[in-house]
Amino acid sequence: IPRNLRLMYVHAVQSYVWNMAASERIRRYGLRVVRGDLVAAASSSSRGGGAAGSSGGGGGGVGGDKVVHVRRVETDEEAAARTAEDGVEGVVLPLPGHGVEYPSSGIEDVYADAMRRFGLDPLDMRRKNKETSLAGDYRRLVQKPSNVSWRTLRYTDPNTPLTLTDLDRVRSAAEPVSEPDGRYLGLVCEFGLPASSYATMALREVLHVDTSAGFQTELSAAAAATAAASGTGAGAGAEGAEGAEAEE
Repeated sequence: IPRNLRLMYVHAVQSYVWNMAASERIRRYGLRVVRGDLVAAASSSSRGGGAAGSSGGGGGGVGGDKVVHVRRVETDEEAAARTAEDGVEGVVLPLPGHGVEYPSSGIEDVYADAMRRFGLDPLDMRRKNKETSLAGDYRRLVQKPSNVSWRTLRYTDPNTPLTLTDLDRVRSAAEPVSEPDGRYLGLVCEFGLPASSYATMALREVLHVDTSAGFQTELSAAAAATAAASGTGAGAGAEGAEGAEAEE
């Protein structure tokens, strides 16, 4: 198995544990800072790798930058002040590793429970094998998109692309335009996110719809059936989904 593929499995476990911790953190405390949270104190402009090099973590520190220092929120008063200032935007959670600190807000137990399933201990992550001895990294609990814009387009043919791909732009293709009497209403969103933040998650929070692959496959099948029934052609959903991915 190639090294990059082996590392992908290791980083997948890191991300799984982080997602479990982040979900529970939001469930327990919502969008407020609490005593025991970790907040980013300093970061560098380097991108990509974990806290101790390219194999340190799953990539993507705070804001796409590598976090070099975090500090712990020590008092309820400090937590309240931070909440009033910028909410949880400064709060970070660690990707598991031997070079990170863990919060002391009760979420450290979530890490221990989730990692126990894989026979891991969050406080004993050093390994003789460098590939599996990860230093870890930090990611923001909440990441706000930048340069957000949106518009609606009406269209009739479900096969009509609503966005341009990079290749379309190279070829100087015309921007899609709205059909005044179009049967369907499409939403085109544009925004920027740093590394390790995902457009599908941002859209899920805005639209309150399931963005999983299974649900999107069902939508594609339904769109294809609708297109076939209306005589506009089959296979509509697949191309539409591909266009949305390119927009991300």
